[in-house]
Amino acid sequence: MKILFFILAALTISSVSQAQSATPRDFGIGLAIGSPTAITGKIWLTNTTAMDFGLAYSSRDYLLIYGDYLLHDTGLFRSNKFTDRLTTYFGFGLGIYSWDRNYYYGNRPAGWRSKESDLGVYIRVPIGAEWRPVDLPIGVFAELVPGLSVVPSIDVIINAAIGIRYYF
Repeated sequence: MKILFFILAALTISSVSQAQSATPRDFGIGLAIGSPTAITGKIWLTNTTAMDFGLAYSSRDYLLIYGDYLLHDTGLFRSNKFTDRLTTYFGFGLGIYSWDRNYYYGNRPAGWRSKESDLGVYIRVPIGAEWRPVDLPIGVFAELVPGLSVVPSIDVIINAAIGIRYYF
């Protein structure tokens, strides 16, 4: 079951990245620090829409893969040099979390503490902001991601992270 999940996730990410036209600075990859601490990527689909994804891994505890569809807005703040490069966003997505049943499970959300299960699925609702300076191909972001676990039980999930991506 886990192997099938990872193959499907890899194929999905691969097909999404190949489906987009390759223009400079449309794809970024970097690091998010927080909950979860993850390798993160972002693919801009248009000037106001993007998809982001992440992979978090701990050799003794868990693996998390997530993907989100994001809608961006540049007009939330009064215009100046800083805010002209700042976009706020919100979106929706899905996270899949797999853990080692035999390892400590007390730090998981209540619905995911079962020793009988080793897979959790949750709906994500990311809300955040990203700043992209004019002269550097980077994006600095902060986000809060409330969510709702749907497998193996219903539970509230809260993620939050800050991070940086390099855009190609």
